[in-house]
Amino acid sequence: MSELRFSNLINNYPASGIRKMFDIAEQYDDVIKLTVGEPNFDTPDYVKDAAKKTKVVKHSAIRFMSSNTKIATVSKRGVVKGIKKGKATIYAYAQNGIYRAIKITVK
Repeated sequence: MSELRFSNLINNYPASGIRKMFDIAEQYDDVIKLTVGEPNFDTPDYVKDAAKKTKVVKHSAIRFMSSNTKIATVSKRGVVKGIKKGKATIYAYAQNGIYRAIKITVK
C-alpha cells in the first residue's frame, strides 16, 4: 500500500476555527470529545425533559476563555488576571460563532 501524500497547497492550508477549538479543548481533563455519529445511545428521558424546560437565551452573550489558566485567567466579564510569567491566548466567543483571540504576555 502506498503512502498517502497531499499537495503543498493542502499541507499549508490554515487550520479551521473548529480545529483550533478542538486543540484547545484537549488541554482540559474534564472535556470529552464526540465525533460524527456519537454518542450512539439514546438520550435519557430526564435529559430530554430538562431540555424542554430550559429557557433559550436570545441575547448575544460573550464567553471568555484562557488558553492557559496557569498563566492568566479571564472572568465572565472579560477581566484578565495574570497568574504567573508566561504567554497565553484569551478568546472571546459570541453566540453567533464569531470569536477573537488576543495573545498576551504576563511579565
